[in-house]
Amino acid sequence: MPALSGCEPLQPLFNAFGPTPDAALVTLARDAEADAASRTLAADPDKAAGRMDHAAALYAEIERICGTDADGNAPESCAVERGEFTPLPDDATTADVYKDSRAQLLDALDQVPESSRTLIVEQAIDLAAASFSPADFTATPNLGEEGVAPADIEAAKKLLDWEYSVIYALDVTEAFAGGGTQAQVEEALGRHERRVAKLSDALESAGEVPAPAPAYEASGAPLPSSGKQAAGYLAYLDKEDAAQWEHAAVNAESAAWRDWAVVVAGTSRARLN
Repeated sequence: MPALSGCEPLQPLFNAFGPTPDAALVTLARDAEADAASRTLAADPDKAAGRMDHAAALYAEIERICGTDADGNAPESCAVERGEFTPLPDDATTADVYKDSRAQLLDALDQVPESSRTLIVEQAIDLAAASFSPADFTATPNLGEEGVAPADIEAAKKLLDWEYSVIYALDVTEAFAGGGTQAQVEEALGRHERRVAKLSDALESAGEVPAPAPAYEASGAPLPSSGKQAAGYLAYLDKEDAAQWEHAAVNAESAAWRDWAVVVAGTSRARLN
């Protein structure tokens, strides 16, 4: 964390003319406070607490960027009054609150410091996880449109290969699954097959859809060989899947690809809660 000064006589100058809070982060922090204080989320203490946690993290990020003096204190010029937010309408639904706030977070990515982008995307994924609707998954990002970064196309190819490998692993797991685990495998197969279809459509618009490999080697954890191992392997796949999609969302460069990756990452993160 940067130190502003070690010279005590200059401290009043740093307090008066030092760094100021990042305006975009302040707006996002107050949006989170407004959500938490809304009548909509007040009915669910866990949801309200989640948005207050977001606000606290954003205020901490503001202080981190402002830096501290030699004594570890933030300069007075960077002080932010908390609780100064515009209340939300009483008739807002939880889905509307989360969807609007997710959009506000992602829209602010071009305004916040680059070092804050990961925090912002992670919070957007939290909101996607808490408010997923099948309608959020219907749109397919057009990776062939002008302005899409080549890195995003490559990321989509890697994720398609990841989804192929998950389906291969689930096919193996299904042979050993029984009872409730069998139903979980079938549900997971349907979910990942839908993702393959969406990613294939997205990559087709960019002119190239990689085919699956004939077989995939297990990495991180061996493929199951018994019913007991099958249940544990499903939990492992869920954790790895969330990490794959969260990485893609955080590192996305194009808005359309990033927004869609956030939604999918949210569905994966929701399975871990």
